[in-house]
Amino acid sequence: MSYAMKKNVGLGLVVIIALGLGITNSTKVLGASNEAETLGTARQKIISGLTIQALADLNFGEGFIGDGELTLPAAQTDSNAKFQVQGQANHNYLLTFPDAEIFMTIPNGDATKKIKVSNFTSTLNANSSHLDANGSEIFFVGGTREALAAGLPLGDYVGNFRVHVAYTN
Repeated sequence: MSYAMKKNVGLGLVVIIALGLGITNSTKVLGASNEAETLGTARQKIISGLTIQALADLNFGEGFIGDGELTLPAAQTDSNAKFQVQGQANHNYLLTFPDAEIFMTIPNGDATKKIKVSNFTSTLNANSSHLDANGSEIFFVGGTREALAAGLPLGDYVGNFRVHVAYTN
């Protein structure tokens, strides 16, 4: 056998042995399989819950019997309600007012003598708001008080309205 022939036979044996051992530079799986398996990953991140705190009341001030309807637009004033939301930094949330209208009455007074408040609005974006890098946001609320009708007793009228916040996707 010549040297060239021995060299080719030797190289051929190396290739055959390498293929037989599955040594290739390809990631192709040799052989057929009717099953396969891999790992999936489960994850969970726990974030801060939302809290909301009332900092100031919606204050329609003093009025007289016969005064007309009064609307306080949502703005940063001493008359508007003020709230602070806290939660996970840089997350979006939605603000809603579950009550379309509420009634103010005199505490321990005649509950049939009441003043309606409705049309609650806020200084926030109507669709979604965003907590800052500290996980906080302050906003203001306005609303409309109906006209002060004859027959209402003099006094301080009070009523509560609900403000709801929830994280969005």
